[in-house]
Amino acid sequence: MASATPADARKDWLTLSPGPVLDISAKCKVCGALSSTGVVNFLGIPFATIPARFRQSKLLNLEDACNSGILDSTRYGPICPQPYDPLISRRMYLYEGLVPLLEVEGMPVMDLEECLRVNVFVPPGALHGRTAKLPVYANIHGGGWTTGNGNTSSDGNYSVQHAMKIGKPFVSVGINYRLGYHGFLGSKDLEEEARQNGEVYSPNRGLWDQRIALLWIRKHIHHFGGDPDQITIAGESAGAFSSCAHGLSDIPVCKRIIIQSAPVWKFADPALAEEIYQRLVSSTGIPTSASATERLAALRQLSDKQLEDLLGGSFARPVWDPNWFVHQDVITPFERVTKFSPWVEGVLVGWTRDEMALWSNQWHSLTSAEVEAWVRDVSPDPAFASELLKAYNVSRDNPAEISLDGLMRLSSDGAFGCLPIMLGRLTSPAISVFRFEQTDDNPQSSFKGRSYHSLDTAFVLRTPAVAGPEAEEKYRTTADAMAEDWAAFIYGSQPFEQFQKSGKVRLYNSHGNELVDWASDKTSLMHGFIDTEQRAEWFSEVGKQILSGKNELSNSPTKPKNCKTVA
Repeated sequence: MASATPADARKDWLTLSPGPVLDISAKCKVCGALSSTGVVNFLGIPFATIPARFRQSKLLNLEDACNSGILDSTRYGPICPQPYDPLISRRMYLYEGLVPLLEVEGMPVMDLEECLRVNVFVPPGALHGRTAKLPVYANIHGGGWTTGNGNTSSDGNYSVQHAMKIGKPFVSVGINYRLGYHGFLGSKDLEEEARQNGEVYSPNRGLWDQRIALLWIRKHIHHFGGDPDQITIAGESAGAFSSCAHGLSDIPVCKRIIIQSAPVWKFADPALAEEIYQRLVSSTGIPTSASATERLAALRQLSDKQLEDLLGGSFARPVWDPNWFVHQDVITPFERVTKFSPWVEGVLVGWTRDEMALWSNQWHSLTSAEVEAWVRDVSPDPAFASELLKAYNVSRDNPAEISLDGLMRLSSDGAFGCLPIMLGRLTSPAISVFRFEQTDDNPQSSFKGRSYHSLDTAFVLRTPAVAGPEAEEKYRTTADAMAEDWAAFIYGSQPFEQFQKSGKVRLYNSHGNELVDWASDKTSLMHGFIDTEQRAEWFSEVGKQILSGKNELSNSPTKPKNCKTVA
């Protein structure tokens, strides 16, 4: 089976051909595909079932997924219904070579709530017991719990190919989970329904889906040459937040965690989740006297498009769940976590230098006076606000472009950069910290000269645009340095010094992998703002407020209060 590719497709773009067939049992054979990278693909494998919309998913054994004894895993499965994300289209040049696989044999991959599938990428030598079981890298995609997919966004072909080349082969797995209100909606009605069905209630069904996928991996990955006792979970943005959440739960699903650009997001408390739920119920037009059963039935009759529209352009939001975060008795922001679960042996955590550049075009019409007013408005303390304005060069007397650049740097540090440093201070487990600095200088880029949010994902995936033979040497240098460190970590070693002991941060840039002393790094401006617990709390709060636009029911960066509309 080969996928259609454009006539001008480069030789390093992916194609698929018929691959090996795994004999799982007398009742189940799994048909795979062989990609042009030499990596075996098992795509679209169902790992769970969903009894009904808003219900907890249930693990599906591999044998039970085989229809008539054969499971065709030569093409991607569906992804969760989601709204259009214009930012993805502005970055598609980074993923050329993967794009043809969005349509397999000319058929588009569909959006369906029954999207709980994994994609497994395997070195051929790992199959049929020809090598020892390999460590496993499980990727949880980002997208604000609202967009994204575990198909092309978690493609393991190029990364596994390179891992084979450097002598550290591993099995890579991409996970699809429920997004938006499909995956993140809490209420008393849903809690009571779960109790009646004998289920463990979780308002974050997307996280629950991920957990079930990771448990599926532990149970079945040996069939694909993977070692169930050597699993690293990883994610970027919402995927990083999710990975962190798994490392704070009481269910052991991995040994190591990679956290890329996790936001200092606020959990929605149950009261806010209930408010959102009641707002959705009201939108259906049913009477206020309706029973819980009638309310849930009305929501389940809404189309996927109607649910998307009810998000109103915002991101879905995880709800604080004491049944998940059993080690904390209050709502604890991740940047203030004091320990991971005891089964976590190592953490690799970092951020990109210019995270908020991805969204900063929404601010382009702000004046310096408006930027200064916004920072003062979101700061918990007037004197602290003045310190921030001075350090980040934000002033009503500056040209707008200077103040906007300061706002971008401040929000990048406050919303993303402080979390890796604060986690890195923990004494256990071993935690290494990195900062991605490689800029995007592609002629097609809307963010030239910036190391913006999600740019590092292309380097981890090693897409042709940044790691292929025709990519610029500086990009290949950065991609190779990251691949070496990622592989070492997946194999059980901290790739560089533990931050708590050394104070060192790895910088990924065109020089490769520079290791610097963070305390003396003059390129970072946040040192003095996270030196005490209170100041660190204030600093991250400023980041949260700028990231959320101060809108408690919306989590996308939007216009600040009292400022004119930002295009």
